Amino acid sequence: MVLSAASFFSSFIAIFLLTLILLVFLQNDRFISSIGIKCMYLFALLIVFRSLFPVEFSFHSFPLTKTIYLKKLLPNLRDMLLVPFCETHIMSLTPAVILVGIWLIGSLIVLGIKIHRYCQCRNIVVLFPEITDPVVTEVLQRAEKNVFPKGTVNFRLIQFNRLPTPVLWGFRHPVILLPDIDYTEEELHCVFLHELFHYKQRHFLLKILLDLLTIIQWWNPVVVFHLLPAIHQIQELLVDAQLMQMTTPSQKIAYLDSLTKTLKYAKEKGKSHKNMEFALLSYHRESFTLQRFRCITANTIKQGSKWGRIICLLLFILSFAFVFEISYPLKIDEYGNELFINNEGQTYYIRNGDKYDLYMENEYVYTTPMILDTFSDIPIYNTKKEVPKN
Repeated sequence: MVLSAASFFSSFIAIFLLTLILLVFLQNDRFISSIGIKCMYLFALLIVFRSLFPVEFSFHSFPLTKTIYLKKLLPNLRDMLLVPFCETHIMSLTPAVILVGIWLIGSLIVLGIKIHRYCQCRNIVVLFPEITDPVVTEVLQRAEKNVFPKGTVNFRLIQFNRLPTPVLWGFRHPVILLPDIDYTEEELHCVFLHELFHYKQRHFLLKILLDLLTIIQWWNPVVVFHLLPAIHQIQELLVDAQLMQMTTPSQKIAYLDSLTKTLKYAKEKGKSHKNMEFALLSYHRESFTLQRFRCITANTIKQGSKWGRIICLLLFILSFAFVFEISYPLKIDEYGNELFINNEGQTYYIRNGDKYDLYMENEYVYTTPMILDTFSDIPIYNTKKEVPKN
C-alpha cells in the first residue's frame, strides 16, 4: 500500500468516475429496481472508502495496478508546483507547499465549524423538553416494538420547530426531533418507523464518517455537491424499501401522505437550522422526494441482487487498476533506442521523506521507496542545493 502524489491524483480521477457512475445509476428508477438498493448502498460505501484511502495497492504476486506514464501533463505540472518562490536553509517555498498549507487551513476551519455545530446541536437536544403527549409517545412505543421487539433501545422524543423534516440524532442516546407538522396517528407511526430504521442501519455513524470526508476533501466539489447528496438519497430509498416490506396497503397510503405533508412543510419552512447541519447532513431536494414517491408507489425498490454486488465490487477493484506516473523523455539514438548517459555528477538521489527522487542527467525521473541495485553506487543528497554544480 503506497500513498504518493501519483496515487492521490489517480484516486481523484477514480472518485470522479465512480461518483459519475453512481449518479447515473441513481437517476434511473428501473436500474435501481434491477440492481437493488442495498447494492447501491454498498457501492456508495466503497466510494467513500476509496475517497478516504487514496493509496495504490501493489502486490508482487498479483499485479493489479497498471502504471500509465504521462510525459507532458504531469511533468509540466510537477515542475510548475516545485518552482521555489524563495529558498532558505530550512525549506523552499513552492506552489506545492502553499497548496498544502491552504488545504490544511481549510480542513482546520471545516473541522472547527463541524465541532461547533455538533456542540450547538447537542445543547439543543439536551435543553429542549421531551414530548409528553400520551398519544404521540404511545405511537412511538408501538413503532419501537415493531423495529426492536426486544426493546433494547430507548429513544427520546423532542419537538423542534426549526427543522423542515423529522430527523434522528445520536447513536448511543438516540433522539428523534419532530417538527410541528400535523400528522395523523397512522402517519406518525410511519414517520417513527422511518427514523427507527435509520438508527437500525447505523446511518448516523455513516453521517459522521461523511463529515470526516468533508473535512479532508472540502475542496472537492465532486464529493461535497454530488457524492454526499447521493448517499443521503440512497439511505432514504433503503429505509423506504424496508418500511414497505412491513406495512399494510393503508399504512403505505399513510406513509405517502406523511411524505406529502413533510415536503409541503419543508417548502414553507425553508432551510434547516444551521447548527443542525452536522447531525442531519440532509439534502432536501424536491427531485429526491419525487423519486421516493415514484419508487414507493410502483413498489419497485428491491433490497439487492447477486449480480449487482458483483458489478459494484468489480467497479471498485477497477478503480485501483491504474496509477498515473511522471515520465521524462530520454534521449534517442539514430536507431530509435533509448539512451542513458551516466555522466559523472549528473545522476543522483534526493531524499524525499522516506523515499528517494531519482535524477538522471540532472532531470527528475521518478520517486522510489528504495535504492535500486542499478544505481546503488550513485550519491544521495538531502536537498538539491547539495548537488555539485559542474
